[in-house]
Amino acid sequence: MSEPGFCTNCDDYSEDPLIPLPCRCLWCSTCITTSFTLARAEEHYPPRCCSKLNFTNLKKHLSADLIADLETKFTVYETPGHLRVFCAHKNCLKFIPISGVNGDIATCPSCSQKTCKKCKDVYHEGECGVDQNLQKTLELCKDENYKQCKSCGEMVERNGGQGRSEGCPHMKCPCGYKFCAHCGGNEWHWNKCLEKK
Repeated sequence: MSEPGFCTNCDDYSEDPLIPLPCRCLWCSTCITTSFTLARAEEHYPPRCCSKLNFTNLKKHLSADLIADLETKFTVYETPGHLRVFCAHKNCLKFIPISGVNGDIATCPSCSQKTCKKCKDVYHEGECGVDQNLQKTLELCKDENYKQCKSCGEMVERNGGQGRSEGCPHMKCPCGYKFCAHCGGNEWHWNKCLEKK
């Protein structure tokens, strides 16, 4: 712990000792708590200063409820989107960590329900059936000019001009995969895509 002083994050004076971070910044406990509270939402994960804040080292400044919530969510957030599986049992729906996945079978650590890794439904033998709701969603996304990432399956909105059909065809999924809005390929061809309409 440090001395009382001005927080390098909010610039407010703290009567309580400031918390030193590895980047040498000094934060007040309110900023630490706020940063981790915001990180409950994936778009604010990971909490950062000059670099990622170390959850393990800063737990002692957080409430037990917040710690429990974050431990569950951070496990999900740190798993790439295309590898995430949630329990198919309608009364459970808990995240199944990668350690619970064997081939195409994901076994829930809470209720032992087996979930199909491919279609995310209750585990079954053979090929996955066609999900009509998913097909309708994909059609709607296509009409609204979203594109599906070939790496993880996430729907990515195309930024651009009016109607979002114009603009840069270079798209980047939150999983990190970069692709062409016209053909979906990950070869970058600088507006010279043969499938451009």
